[in-house]
Amino acid sequence: MKTLIILAFGLLITNNVYASGIYGNFYDSSDLLTPKGQFEQERKEDTNRIDEEKEQRFNRQYEQQKREEQDEEEMKKLHR
Repeated sequence: MKTLIILAFGLLITNNVYASGIYGNFYDSSDLLTPKGQFEQERKEDTNRIDEEKEQRFNRQYEQQKREEQDEEEMKKLHR
């Protein structure tokens, strides 16, 4: 009889927890349920950000290289 009461009480608690949404809230906020569109949008944003950073880095390197070439030309002129 004790076993039956314990099982019934355990079942009641389990159903109550599930029905109250505790399990559902944890499951809904997990990373497993992110919509596919949201994932693709985040990936696209990351890719765009990375591309912008690469372009900015390339522009800085190009400008620096250009300045260095001008400095070298001036040094050559001064050396003559």
